[in-house]
Amino acid sequence: VDGRLRAELRLLREALLKGKGLVYAVEIEGPGLGRRTLYPAEHPQARECYEEMSPELIENVVEGKVSRRFFCPLPPMGKALIFGSGPDAVALACRLGELGLLVWTADPRPGRLRSPEWERARCHRIEGGWEEARAAAGPDEETAVVILTHSFALDLETLQGALGSPAAYVGVTGPARRTERFLAELSTLEVRPKPGVLRSPAGLDVGAEAPMEVALSIAAEILGARALLKNVP
Repeated sequence: VDGRLRAELRLLREALLKGKGLVYAVEIEGPGLGRRTLYPAEHPQARECYEEMSPELIENVVEGKVSRRFFCPLPPMGKALIFGSGPDAVALACRLGELGLLVWTADPRPGRLRSPEWERARCHRIEGGWEEARAAAGPDEETAVVILTHSFALDLETLQGALGSPAAYVGVTGPARRTERFLAELSTLEVRPKPGVLRSPAGLDVGAEAPMEVALSIAAEILGARALLKNVP
């Protein structure tokens, strides 16, 4: 790994952590053999490759000389909004950050996000509720929302906002009956989940109990939901 490649990888990492997609092009045959180029997703030479989200080999012939370039799309991992401040929220923020997601954690209760445990989590912390988090993070189709404040009123308020957002994954912890109460109350406001978006209880059913286990089960479910979404024609 030379200095130039290290610098390119640093730029790549910074772009992905800011939620920006890229296409990495490498010339594998021709006068510029080994030349590497980073294209933003909207660049004319890279747009089609990124939109199809599939590697592509492009061949050109100029003055009898063949050149081949390999294009590889590099999408960001997406965003995660975690609502809550307990040990399970800390563990989930750490795991999702390690996976490369942009993570925001929000809790309107004063001081909840200032404990030493939160210093280890690579995330943006917001002392506020859904509206403050929405304004800061701008949830889109690549966003996962996980609700685990363990407060019925806060969870209900957050769920109402999350279901009205473009987020493709909304996970709620706690018993199924609790979520049924949420949905019953929200139906009176004509707020209903889109098909396949709401997961309750959040996380894969792996018998998780400890905060780290719960975090891993939810992180795995988010990855699975993202993979499924990308494979839908």
